[in-house]
Amino acid sequence: MKKLIAISVMLVLLTGAAFAQVSGTVQTRLNLLQTSDLENEDLTIGGSIGAAHIQLTGANSDGTLGGLFRFRNTDVVRADAWFHRVFVWWRPIPELRVFLGIDQDGMFGTDALAGWAFHQGDNDYMFVHDWGLWRNVFPGNWDGYGLALSYAGIENLSLNLVLPTGGLGYPQATQAKVQRTVKVAEFFPGYLRFMGSFRLEDLGTIYFTYNGPEADITNKPANYGQLGASFLMSGAIPGVNIQLGGSFVIPGETNDGAFAAGLGLHYAGDGFGVKFRAAATMELKDDSDIYITANLMPHFALSGVNIFFDVGIAMQGDNMGWWVTPVLRVPMGGGLFSAGVTVRSGINSNGNQGVTSSDKIYLNVPMLLQFSF
Repeated sequence: MKKLIAISVMLVLLTGAAFAQVSGTVQTRLNLLQTSDLENEDLTIGGSIGAAHIQLTGANSDGTLGGLFRFRNTDVVRADAWFHRVFVWWRPIPELRVFLGIDQDGMFGTDALAGWAFHQGDNDYMFVHDWGLWRNVFPGNWDGYGLALSYAGIENLSLNLVLPTGGLGYPQATQAKVQRTVKVAEFFPGYLRFMGSFRLEDLGTIYFTYNGPEADITNKPANYGQLGASFLMSGAIPGVNIQLGGSFVIPGETNDGAFAAGLGLHYAGDGFGVKFRAAATMELKDDSDIYITANLMPHFALSGVNIFFDVGIAMQGDNMGWWVTPVLRVPMGGGLFSAGVTVRSGINSNGNQGVTSSDKIYLNVPMLLQFSF
């Protein structure tokens, strides 16, 4: 009886909201061949379930209030099913958006060319993609729990202020982190985050960011936060987008500070394109090594089939890593088939920063089937 009441309440809520909809994605994966040491280990085969989810979204009839709930089969915070996106947004006036909740897909990111969009999905499964590195080079992405205020009352200018009451480090959606409490005297202003952008007509967009150090800045913190700035040129040259920028960690009591700089370049023509990104990071202390990485990915569209060929290198001190990743992607009505080959050496994994001294060759032949509704 309780279940029937709960279902009835949900139906009432959904039908009472304009634009209410249910959507989702199911993804299945298969590693046809895999080994962490091509010379000394046997090849294995195995499968897994990707990030399948069901999502509820809705808004009221005048578009001033809405919400979203996404339930995933697995999540980075735990092995079993858990929420991934849960938030409510409100526009008390057209220029102001109030957001409260958590969106692990991220908000206010400035890594337009080097981040998620570089491989157009399947990052760190089909491809080698360093989440932390590119978000450090182009900071701004927020994917924790809290309150965000977004103002767009001035033409071409967007301003976003975040009060992240939840935990900010991966994994960020554990119940303890979502319900975390912080003393008010310690929270302001050390936990605040500020992201903004200004659009230059027919030229591009300037991004600027300040991320607080997540500490009480009145009590000798390790650092005083991170500053980021970049310029994304888009629209000035047909088919070409370029982004150049970086970040600086402000030194504190026990942190000497750090620099990061990066470049992203995309060209898209008729059936052919190429993407390039490069970055360097350095901690400001005498015994630190500069970390450098770059990768190039031409891509082709042939009769409805997309082909990507990603090659890259990473270097730090005496260590050097490399990877080669050709991928075939076939869009299907409401779904996708993708298959590829990943060969890498000296790289920690498909999704983490850093190189190793190991010269073992990692091989993976992944494929996936995906359907969205």
